[in-house]
Amino acid sequence: MPPRAKRGVGLSNFKILFSFLKFMLEFLSIIQIIISALLIGAILLQARGSGLSSVFGGESTFYHTRRGMEKIIFWATIILAILFVITGIASFLF
Repeated sequence: MPPRAKRGVGLSNFKILFSFLKFMLEFLSIIQIIISALLIGAILLQARGSGLSSVFGGESTFYHTRRGMEKIIFWATIILAILFVITGIASFLF
């Protein structure tokens, strides 16, 4: 006769799962705080209605394309916003 398979899940498996979920929630909270601080910084570096050159004394009253550091900050803001939404959804699911 073959040995009988265990039925059900042991209490230790629930403890492992619970500790993993608790760790994930804490980890996601810390990551979300870091991303939100970086996002706030990236948004504050962008001057509304003017380019980054106005910070250094340059003045521009016409439309221009983003170049150099201004373009990097623009794309970093978009990426940080997407990461912030993803971590928010992930923390809701965990």
